[in-house]
Parts: sequence; structure tokens; C-alpha cells
Amino acid sequence: DEDDDDDDLDENAEYVQCIMLDVNVAPSEAKMNFTLRNRLQEIGQFRALESISVSISSWAFSNSIVVASKGSVKPSFAELMQRHVSSGTTMPEALVMFYVVELCRTLDAIHDVGIIHGNISSENVFVRSDMHKMDDATMVGLFNTEGSNNWNHQGILVTDFSQSVDLTDLPVQNFLDHFLLSAMGRIEGNFERDYVGLAGVVHVLLFGKAMEVGCDDDGMFNINTQICPLWEKQLWEEVFTALLNTTGRMPLSNLQIKFESCLQQPAVISKLSGHLAKQNLTM
Repeated sequence: DEDDDDDDLDENAEYVQCIMLDVNVAPSEAKMNFTLRNRLQEIGQFRALESISVSISSWAFSNSIVVASKGSVKPSFAELMQRHVSSGTTMPEALVMFYVVELCRTLDAIHDVGIIHGNISSENVFVRSDMHKMDDATMVGLFNTEGSNNWNHQGILVTDFSQSVDLTDLPVQNFLDHFLLSAMGRIEGNFERDYVGLAGVVHVLLFGKAMEVGCDDDGMFNINTQICPLWEKQLWEEVFTALLNTTGRMPLSNLQIKFESCLQQPAVISKLSGHLAKQNLTM
């Protein structure tokens, strides 16, 4: 909740874990949140749990359900990109790659336990910076795929499971309510909803605007926006082609590994921590 006392908050408040309190949560959403948390815990996906707004506790009343979940004091990707647009800047490509790695890892884990998020968007993915857990709250070292050098405390927080689906209950979903998927001729499926959503988030991070999709003569879907030739153009083209054209389950770990390889190149890894530190200072 926001009130007039916000200006009086301690300047070190970002080092305290943020909790979101949602009132009038639908019973199905509350159940999904706890189901996801329990399944991820059962298979030891604790790193993925750090990137998901899982329920911490809940209270059921006669007229409502209140759920306390992990939150973030940092902005959503939509809010962050609006700041870039307003200032005439863009997110550095290396930083976008880092967030793509986190998105792929987190979505793969959610899918591994048989759940479709159903509403992946830049409004529902937040920047995560768990400063209160860092060994040295002022420093993020060289990027490490295993999360050392404080990188496991940086990343994303996926929220809003109001449209999530448990594949054990509903293995195939109708896409008629999804404007883009239905426009692409996709009538039903499962994982495609999350893949198209992920493509939309990546597009917002790269270009600062919503994704528009076209179809070529071979029936392949791709983005209408031109990719900068100075970027890892071939890799970005592969990402959008895969996310927009795959039917059924696709291991996102394949894309994750390719981006991790790019981030470990000497010319990139030396700059990435600086990009992240600068971003954290401006949020």
C-alpha cells in the first residue's frame, strides 16, 4: 500500500525482503500458487523459486482470500522500459541477454512441474535485486552461470498466476481468447501461450515497444522489427523464430545455454556487471 509516509522510509529499505499482500484472490489462483511452490520444492528447483512470486502464507475469510507472496521493490519490465523510452535510451544488449537467461530458466522450471503461466508479459515480470541476501551489498562480480559472485541474487520475479493452468487438469487449452495466437491460426495447445508471451517480453526489452508479428511465404512467423546488425543478430532471429513457431514443449535451456555463452565472452562479461550496477542505482 502507498501512503503519505513513503518519503519517510529508510533509505536502506531495499535491503529488506518485499512482501506483496493480495486481497480477494480467486481460490483457483491461490491453489495454483501453492501447487507451484510445492512442486518446485519437491524437485529441488530452489533457484527458480527465487524468481517466482510464490505464496508465503494465506488467510481465508468468509468473503475473501488474502495471500502474502514474495514481491520486488524494483519496477516491472514495462515500467523499466517506459523509463528508457522517456529518456531516449535502450537497455544494453548484454543486460537483455541476462534477463533472457533468467526468463528461460524460470519458465522451463515452471513447465517442468506441469504448469503453464498463461500470462507472461512485461507487466508481470519484475526486476529482482535481493540486496539483503548479497555477500557484499555493494558488489556484483563477473557473471557466473551457477549464480556465484552475487548473480543468484539478481534477476527477475515472475508474478500473476491468475491465468495459470495445471496440465494434469487441462492438458490442452483453447487459444481463442489470445489475440495474437488466434490471429496466427493457433486454435489450441499448451506451452505456446507462454512462448509467445516470452517473445513479447524479449521484444519489449530489446526495442522498447510492443511486438508486431508477420508471416513469410513459407508460413513462418517472425517479428516485423529490424534487428540491429551490430547485435547478435543471428541469435536473436533464432530466438524469435523458435518462440513464435514452436508447437508443444520446447526446452528453453537450449536458448539459455547460447545466451550464457555470449555473456561469458571477454568483451561482454567485463561490462555486464557495470550495466547491472548502473541500472540498480537508477531504479
